[in-house]
Amino acid sequence: RMLTQAVQAENTLNYSPSPCGGPKPASAAEVTLAKQRLREGFVFVGLTDEWDLSICLLHAAFGGNCLASDWLNVKMGTNSSEDGYNTSELMGFTDAADG
Repeated sequence: RMLTQAVQAENTLNYSPSPCGGPKPASAAEVTLAKQRLREGFVFVGLTDEWDLSICLLHAAFGGNCLASDWLNVKMGTNSSEDGYNTSELMGFTDAADG
């Protein structure tokens, strides 16, 4: 849904946050549009969960030397954790469009 929808306004009386900013799962049309946008609009997509491998692939695809700073977490935010994240608040939610 991040690639297909604008940010939704919060109704403070009934707002219930959920993964990807909305209560409904992505429609089949939104999944198709998101896949098209990924194919046509991005030259590279890396995975933050596989940072090291993504950086190696980036350099293999586009050149350049690996730098020590490639492997540092230089922008750790206040809501970051080296131990992973507590996903219990997702209450078992899985995104069918993500496979």
